[in-house]
Amino acid sequence: MNHPKSKRKKSSHKGKSTQHPNTELARTPYRTQIRWAKIHQILFEQQEHDNGVRPWITTERIAEELGDSMRTISEAIARMRVDLSLPVHYVERRKGIGYTEKVTSLPTMVCTRSESMGLCVAMLGMSIHAGTPYAAGARSIAKKLTAGLRKELSIEFEALEKAVSFHCIGADAFIPPVNFEVTTPAIIYRQELEIEYVKAYGEPKRDGAKDAESGLRRVEPLHQACIDFGWYLFAWDLKREGIRTFALRRIRQIRMTGTTCKPRRFNVRKELDDCFGPFHGRKAENIRLRFWGHAAGVIPEFLWHRSQVIEPAPEDPQEIHMTMRVSINPRLVGWICEWLGEVAVLEPKSLRDQVSEASKKGHADQERIGAEWDARKAGTMNRELDATNPEAGF
Repeated sequence: MNHPKSKRKKSSHKGKSTQHPNTELARTPYRTQIRWAKIHQILFEQQEHDNGVRPWITTERIAEELGDSMRTISEAIARMRVDLSLPVHYVERRKGIGYTEKVTSLPTMVCTRSESMGLCVAMLGMSIHAGTPYAAGARSIAKKLTAGLRKELSIEFEALEKAVSFHCIGADAFIPPVNFEVTTPAIIYRQELEIEYVKAYGEPKRDGAKDAESGLRRVEPLHQACIDFGWYLFAWDLKREGIRTFALRRIRQIRMTGTTCKPRRFNVRKELDDCFGPFHGRKAENIRLRFWGHAAGVIPEFLWHRSQVIEPAPEDPQEIHMTMRVSINPRLVGWICEWLGEVAVLEPKSLRDQVSEASKKGHADQERIGAEWDARKAGTMNRELDATNPEAGF
């Protein structure tokens, strides 16, 4: 059976390897992808056993084998040619449909151009964690995800790697890989964990845990989140009977106890709604800050919290007021102190006092430690001078 418009198709595709795809591909239903896979299997087997003269399969025969109409199969083949850049054409001398170039596999990922580029950007974002113990694993899975990208998008990814980069400070760099390897399946399969946790400051508390030594916790893992480039485990602490947050980098030892936990309702978005940074579980308060100078121009350019509202200050339109509803915690105080000289806490007074105390202590520490360093440095220089001048002191 002759393929419709075969002469025009023949002249149109002769000598070409692949066609450039549409700039935007339609989202492809799963059933269409399955049909593509079946057609590819038929054409691939034909290619593998082709002797160069045997007639190729017809559109009608493919439709019969798959139980579809000729129109459906013709449209599917046309989309495989355009959307997947596969060299599938009707060839007059073979009286049928086939691959006109060597094809080894069907692309595994069908997505729009913008989605593909978005995936490339996401892969580049892994450079944030470059040098960490888990960077290699992340890169490996990303390579698998992009293995099916069309040829021209793979080329664009190489160009994108040269054109775009990420330079972010503060990423967790010292999380033992085993922490991820244990916590992730523990959350999925609700397995109780025993962890040895060390706080950021001071010695581990001797809290009299009933079933473990000091510093050990038995917890039911609920969720794992990356907050401000740091990874945190949300878990139900059996001793304290409440949800606690554990920084993965501070977990020294971890193991599954073999106990399956009962399901617990947990909504991470709700849990973090009133949080500024990873701290949670504290009462939210209405915060009002006033910014001026350089800060007044920079602050509105970023989303610091979902509840933030920024408006011109009534007293001076060159200044701004920022309001948000969050819990007061060390991360919030530290963030405000980053803008000292261009920020003032209007409400609440308790936060203003904490910021003032932190700034005073910071100034005092700078003066004291700086003076000690200057004195030590001056003493070292004097000793070096004495050593090079034996007559000094006579």
